[in-house]
Amino acid sequence: MVAVLSRKPGISVEEFRSHYEQVHVPLILSLVGPHLADYRRSYVDHSTASGGVNAGPGEEQLGFDVITETWYAEQAAFDQAMEVFRHPEHAERVRADELSFLDRSRKRIFLVDEVGASQADG
Repeated sequence: MVAVLSRKPGISVEEFRSHYEQVHVPLILSLVGPHLADYRRSYVDHSTASGGVNAGPGEEQLGFDVITETWYAEQAAFDQAMEVFRHPEHAERVRADELSFLDRSRKRIFLVDEVGASQADG
């Protein structure tokens, strides 16, 4: 599962990353850690980004700050993690934390079908 996330207006890149790593990651791990095979965060280096519309040099061009990937060993583990997230108390804890540092209106989450290089060649 992939999430593309953006920081809340007024939050610096450094504040965003610090909060994500120091607060949000421990929260997620406390809820679904046993179900995860891997949990990766790839932070955008905005100074290297291209392809944005109407953005000048050094300005944010992509519209997001991190790509998050959660990996599950099997469908059952994914299903169990989603059950945890749907629990009202857990959903509220995650939502409250996200409101403190994310622009939730720009949050995008989706499942992907990964193909490795050896699969593409074969």
